[in-house]
Amino acid sequence: MFKKKYIMVLDVETANDLTDAMVYDIGFIIADLHGNVMVERSYCIREIFALRPELMNSAYYAEKIPQYRQELREGKRKLVNFYEARQDMLMLMRLYNVNEVYAYNATFDRNALNKTYRYLTKSKYRWFFPFK
Repeated sequence: MFKKKYIMVLDVETANDLTDAMVYDIGFIIADLHGNVMVERSYCIREIFALRPELMNSAYYAEKIPQYRQELREGKRKLVNFYEARQDMLMLMRLYNVNEVYAYNATFDRNALNKTYRYLTKSKYRWFFPFK
């Protein structure tokens, strides 16, 4: 019997410049290959969004900051620290046996997640997603 296959589709929004992007928003779904969405999450990252306003001024979508604040008040988004967002993602990936992550601009998203992780852990940890 075949096991159902699930994938993650990810999108991040960043502040700072493109070569040193810091993630302030992580959104993702986990879905099967038929488009049935099992999980949907959208997190604002506290360390960047709430605690680094000078970085948020450089965000590509800086004009949407008031909308983010409203959605946080309404509970449409959740403000969490980067570690919490990562732990939730990894737990859900294990739960659904996800080993493939897709993004429209996957290289940029992966690099931004890695840079943010390194920055926030002072390079103690380097890679957002586990190897393999």
